[in-house]
Amino acid sequence: YPIHFFKPGGLMIQYRKNRSHISIIIFLCLSLCVTVFLTKAAEPEDVEISRYEQAADRLTGSPQAAAAVELTRQMMMDLGLTNIHLEPTRVGRWVRGEEETALIISSRWGTRPLKVASIGGSDSTPETGIEGRVIEVKNFEELKALGASAKGTIIFFNRPMDPALPDTFSAYGGAADQRVQGAVEGARAGAVAVLVRSLTTRRDDFPHTGLMQYKEGIPRIPAACVSTIGADDLSRLLLSDPDLRVHIKLDCRHLSPVISHNVIGEIEGSENPEEIVLVGGHLDSWDLGTGAHDDGAGCVHALEALRLIKETGLRPGGGGVDIGPLGQSGTLLIGLIPDSQRYFDVHHSALDTIETVNSRELEMGAIAIALLAYILAQEGIN
Repeated sequence: YPIHFFKPGGLMIQYRKNRSHISIIIFLCLSLCVTVFLTKAAEPEDVEISRYEQAADRLTGSPQAAAAVELTRQMMMDLGLTNIHLEPTRVGRWVRGEEETALIISSRWGTRPLKVASIGGSDSTPETGIEGRVIEVKNFEELKALGASAKGTIIFFNRPMDPALPDTFSAYGGAADQRVQGAVEGARAGAVAVLVRSLTTRRDDFPHTGLMQYKEGIPRIPAACVSTIGADDLSRLLLSDPDLRVHIKLDCRHLSPVISHNVIGEIEGSENPEEIVLVGGHLDSWDLGTGAHDDGAGCVHALEALRLIKETGLRPGGGGVDIGPLGQSGTLLIGLIPDSQRYFDVHHSALDTIETVNSRELEMGAIAIALLAYILAQEGIN
């Protein structure tokens, strides 16, 4: 009886044991489900994820991120985990600032607002803002083909996520280069700023932010994401007024790096406690919403999985560690892959709130992770 845990293109673990092992797995599944049912009856609210709402918009190095560290430590204490401690890690600090505005200025259509948000890591505009004629491109090849005509302009990257792809993460990856590298490529071409279509298949007026990069030796120009409705409107207006201009004002800035912390708690294994299975999520989040999906739900999955294992009374042979990381590690990753069809509707936007988290899927995900963690701790991956 094979049971597969796999990620497309990644590692596949095949768990094939005798009937007694299968019986244990079935018993564990039933125990976990009953535990969730009893907890739900006693506490009908999604208590754990709602607690992360107390520390919303958790940009690294922010007071909210520090509050999330302490909150997670307290939650681990409440769960009765052992060896709870904080592990220091150095993190960057970027703040959005108070002002993010853009105006479309057209001799034909007049002046109208454009919904934008700074891309994470962007430099600010000058205090009075920055203005330029807008040129729309779909990719870096089109940008390079502009030659000298791109100098002094605002480059508008307007390649949408491909809605025809069944894997939305592939669609996201196929469009993310314009957000991550757009400012670098725009600056190479001589642009004064870049605008990037939000990475979502949903049509709304909520900008979706995310990570961007600068490159040493290349001028650092401001970068902002545009809502999909705003991007469609801007593209349409450019067809009839190619001399259209946009004025952008961003107040974001970089501050000095600070020390934050990973939060670690353990369930010690009964036979091989030195063999560790990490179960975790990342505490930091983007700041337009509350970070409920990315990654409040992931952190709750990790905590809830360990709670379920403890409350069933089963103790794995290997050790289980919950880690809420803010830093990076080189550890082999294995995880739950939930359906992603609606994930990018809220991703990195003001829509990423607790109201958009599906309670039933949150519970089922916790059960799946608890089962996976227990099997890995009990049997390993050999």
